[in-house]
Amino acid sequence: MSESELKKLMRKYQIKASIILMAALMIAIMANTYLINSSIDRHYELNLPYTSSDTGFIWGAIILGLYTVLALCFHFFEKVLIEVIKQQNNRR
Repeated sequence: MSESELKKLMRKYQIKASIILMAALMIAIMANTYLINSSIDRHYELNLPYTSSDTGFIWGAIILGLYTVLALCFHFFEKVLIEVIKQQNNRR
């Protein structure tokens, strides 16, 4: 396998992993929104005061962090595999 084929293969799986990560994060965000709205509705039905737990930038930080880790993993996997291929080619 050549270096260009390996890069093409890594790019393919990087895109697939990013799509799966995006879908999982969207499901988590929707579930979080549903749970918050449901909590607000329950408080309103019971005439209890609702205190907002302002999450601020938590979702942004989680998403950015996970995508950074994913990108770094693919980057280092690609570099390691390229080195393995180069060493195998040098032995021949």
